[in-house]
Amino acid sequence: MFREILSKIGLCLQKNGLSEFDAFSDKKGFLKIFEELMKG
Repeated sequence: MFREILSKIGLCLQKNGLSEFDAFSDKKGFLKIFEELMKG
């Protein structure tokens, strides 16, 4: 389960051209990822 979520986050980051650092240092980046995860 957890690994699945991590891989989805990774794919989402690649799709949006973000790095993990961008995602977690910037709230907007994190929210974008969260939205993508909620979409499935």
